[in-house]
Formats: sequence, C-alpha cells, structure tokens
Amino acid sequence: MDLRQSSLSPVVPQTPVARLQWSRWNRCESSFSLLLVPARPGIFAVSEEILAPEAGGKRLLALLLVSEAADLARDLNRLFMPASPMYERMASGRCFIRFALVDDEDERRAAASALKEWLVESAEVAAGIPVDSPAPATGANTARANTTAPPSRERKPPFPAGL
Repeated sequence: MDLRQSSLSPVVPQTPVARLQWSRWNRCESSFSLLLVPARPGIFAVSEEILAPEAGGKRLLALLLVSEAADLARDLNRLFMPASPMYERMASGRCFIRFALVDDEDERRAAASALKEWLVESAEVAAGIPVDSPAPATGANTARANTTAPPSRERKPPFPAGL
C-alpha cells in the first residue's frame, strides 16, 4: 500500500517531511538486500514486520528507527554488523527499510528531527502517556501517582506523508 495515497492525515505541506520522495519498503534479509541503496546523503526508516499477511490479511509493520545519514549505503550496511544494536532484528529477515535522498544537510536534519518527534509522540499516545506529562513519580509519591485517574485518550498524531 502506498502511504502517500492513504486516507491517513497528511503532514502540513510546509514541513520538510512532506516533500520527501521515499523509496518503496524493501525487505532486508541480509546486507546484500541493500546493494541498490545509493551512497548518497538522506534519511532512512527501519521497520519490523509484526503481523504477516495470512489468509488475505494485511501486513503490519512497526517503525523501529528513523535516522539521517551522510552515506545511506554505508550507514544501512552498518545495521548488519554484529556490533550494531539492530543486528539481531536485521538478521531475522523480518525488517524492511525505505529511504529518501536529501542532499541538503539542514533539510535532512530537519526532516529526520520531525520524523523522530512524530515517532516519540506516537509511542507516547499509544502507551497512554500524555506528551507533556512530568517524569514518573518515584518513592513515596508512587502510591499517590497510581491513584489518579488514567489520562484521557489523546488524538493520535498525524502520520507523516509519504512514510
């Protein structure tokens, strides 16, 4: 499914994220899956398949990582190195990547920051933690913090266009 044509709320057109031309999602079974990734600057997203399409169902991907890179080919290949924290997930064969070429460093940094911010906000909303909540209570304040009513369900942040 091409998310640029989905019914999900788009990002405001002025944002750097809305102008990106993303590649298709590509399954990463090994570093050889990345042979066609250009050695150019850009940003990339890594997701993991958490629900395979079975009996006509839809594939469900969980977004794991959004990052900027001065050299997409080099940085994506590093994910397959044993020293990488993503190594086991990448080697599982359930990961997908997509990337967008962004030559301008300021634009690349702004787009990556916007996507990372969206990712953090989405995780907080999904967990039921208000975005502007203070740090969790500790020690003697824990009991009092647990007796408060659960936070109201906030509206899910819009999905970045094209991702």
